[in-house]
Amino acid sequence: MGTRATRTVHKRLGVIFDFDDTLAPDSFRSLLGRYGIDKDRFDREQIDPLVADGWDAILAKMYCLVQLSQRHPDMPITRDLLRGIGREIQFFGGVPEMFERVRGCATAIVPEIEVRFYLLSSGFLGIVRGTPIAKEFTRLWGCTFHYDDSGRIAFPKQLVTHAEKVRYVLQVSKGVSEQSVARQPTNVYREVPEDKLHIPLSQIIYLGDGASDLPVFGLLHGSGGVALGICKGDSAKAWREEQAVGTRQRVENVARADYAKDSELMRSLTLAVESVCKRIALGALSASE
Repeated sequence: MGTRATRTVHKRLGVIFDFDDTLAPDSFRSLLGRYGIDKDRFDREQIDPLVADGWDAILAKMYCLVQLSQRHPDMPITRDLLRGIGREIQFFGGVPEMFERVRGCATAIVPEIEVRFYLLSSGFLGIVRGTPIAKEFTRLWGCTFHYDDSGRIAFPKQLVTHAEKVRYVLQVSKGVSEQSVARQPTNVYREVPEDKLHIPLSQIIYLGDGASDLPVFGLLHGSGGVALGICKGDSAKAWREEQAVGTRQRVENVARADYAKDSELMRSLTLAVESVCKRIALGALSASE
C-alpha cells in the first residue's frame, strides 16, 4: 500500500477590498468637493483630454490634482488635507462592524485561523490612511504622492493601475516582501511551492466594484478563490453588462454596497468565508489521518 502525500494546510484567510465604491463612496469626489468642483465635469474637462492624448488614466488624475493644488495656494492639497478627508469618510452601512463579524465567522469553523484583511485600491492612499478602519488592514496599497517640504503634493509617487492589482494579490498569496519586490519586481511572478505559500489563492476573497477589479476577478476565478462584485444600484444584471464581465472574470455574486448584518452582501461574504474555512477544516482533518 502506497504512502499518501502529506497535504499542506494553510490556516490563513485573506480578504481583500477595493475602497472607492466598495467600502465607501468615491473619495475622489469628496476631495474635489472641497474645492466646489463637480467630479463629472472635472473628468470631462481635465482628465479625459489627457487620456485621449495617451496618458494613463490614473496618472492623468494625479497630475490634474497637482495642477489643481498649485492653482489654490491658499488651500493646497496636502498630506493633512487628504487624511482629514479620510477621517470624514462616511462608510457604507455596517463597514466598521464587518471586520469583527468576518473574524467571528471564520474562527467559529477554524478556531486557530488567522484572518488577514488587505486594502488594494487605485484611489489615494493618503485618504485611506486617515480613515478609522485603516488599522484593520494588514497592508494597504494605493496611489501615493511625493510631498514637498511644506507637505503639499508635488508629483505622483506610486500608481496602482488596474492590471497591477493582480501583482499585489500574488504578493499576498506568495508572501513576497515589499523589499523583495522593490529590488526585483519579477519576484512576485516566480513559482512558489504550495507548502511555502503565505495564503493560497483558493483562500482569498476579493470584493470590488467594477472595471479596475476585472483582472483580479479573472485570477481568482481560475484559481479557486472567491470574488464578489459590488454594484451601486440593485441590478446585478446591469452591473455585469456595464462592466463587461466575461465568463473568465466571473464573480460568485453581485450585491449592493451594504454590509449590514442581514444584507445580501454580508450574507454573500459570510457564505464565502464559511466555504473557504470549511475547506481548510476538511484539509486539516485529512492531513491529521
